[in-house]
Amino acid sequence: MEHGRTVLTEAVRKVQLLKIDGYCATAAMDCSEYIKFKWIVDGHEWEVRFYPNYSRLVAVKLILLSETGWNKLKVNLSCQLVDTSHRLDHFAEKSLSHVFPSRDGCTVTLTRRDDIPSGYLVNDSLTVQCTITVLKELPDIVVPANTEAPPPLPPSDLERHFGELWQGQRGADVTFELESGKRFLAHKIILAARSWPSSLVA
Repeated sequence: MEHGRTVLTEAVRKVQLLKIDGYCATAAMDCSEYIKFKWIVDGHEWEVRFYPNYSRLVAVKLILLSETGWNKLKVNLSCQLVDTSHRLDHFAEKSLSHVFPSRDGCTVTLTRRDDIPSGYLVNDSLTVQCTITVLKELPDIVVPANTEAPPPLPPSDLERHFGELWQGQRGADVTFELESGKRFLAHKIILAARSWPSSLVA
């Protein structure tokens, strides 16, 4: 018996704001130093690492802390600076897709540290919006093939219908007139069907 296989997916998404107070002091941090935040998304524990001086870049790295067993997690990390004063233009969002588990995680670089507009630093605080999207496969849905035989067709009434047309005059489209003046009505389709061998030869 053959079966159809249907794979369904669903996305689990979490959005959170990372607020880094005392941002000016982070200039003294080494490129390997970071500020970490922990999230739970789709039942897995994640660590979001904010690098304020990642080789003169501002970057965010996503690390998976929990075990996934044999499962592979398809994840997208999207980040953007947030203007909490609502006075500046929308800052471009940066994103990266990755498959976990992964030893190195995935890193999104936002912009050069020196290129951050001053308007994004409110009271010496920088806010970054991070979105983690986990694409998960649902269990397979097995659809059994339809093995039932189709219902039998009803008997054909074509012969009876032809007979009714032959005997009746409804819908007649041919008229035969005899020398005596008597007329007979007929149907072209019936005449063609009854004279099929001769019409085929013709």
